[in-house]
Amino acid sequence: MKFVTDESYGKIRRVLSGVIGITEQANTIGKVPAGATIKKVVVGITTVYDGSATIDIGHATTAGAYMANTLITEGTVGTYIAYPNAALTADVTVLATVAGGTITTGAAMVEIHYEI
Repeated sequence: MKFVTDESYGKIRRVLSGVIGITEQANTIGKVPAGATIKKVVVGITTVYDGSATIDIGHATTAGAYMANTLITEGTVGTYIAYPNAALTADVTVLATVAGGTITTGAAMVEIHYEI
């Protein structure tokens, strides 16, 4: 996990990051504190996912709250970006949920950009 702070714009900007693979599960990317706003989500497919793989970026209640799998082409190497502008009223653990049955190949990196 990477944690970067940038205070040059009057607000604190931070980035959480993580790597996900082929295991069907909710992968923890990190915790974003109450009062923060999730500004941008970046998913970089570095190795093509096979089968019917999907990736959603969200939290325990809503898997695709910050980036739905319909915005990501898991079978194509590339960078996919969403701007959820989600203001948080409570601490949130951000999850990257991989689903889709039998998956034998695939890898991705995820970045969560937020400011306080």
